[in-house]
Amino acid sequence: MDAGRALRRFDARGQVSRIRQPAAIVVTTADRLVLPRKQRALAEALDAATFDIDGDHDVAITDGDASSPPRSEARSTTSHDTPTRP
Repeated sequence: MDAGRALRRFDARGQVSRIRQPAAIVVTTADRLVLPRKQRALAEALDAATFDIDGDHDVAITDGDASSPPRSEARSTTSHDTPTRP
């Protein structure tokens, strides 16, 4: 329970300036641990594309088939051909 609360409070936006590689965010739209609005705020801070999955935080494990297409799309936007961030 404490880990879940800590995860909800964590804000990764302060680390954005350290990320030089292209980024994409897969937003789990029913996430109860990392709220979708926080996922989208991180994407905005990274100027990253977002790809929605209708599911909770563990959807990649509980419904891999449904989460696979958005994850594949996200990977394709961050290919090695994509230039690094300034």
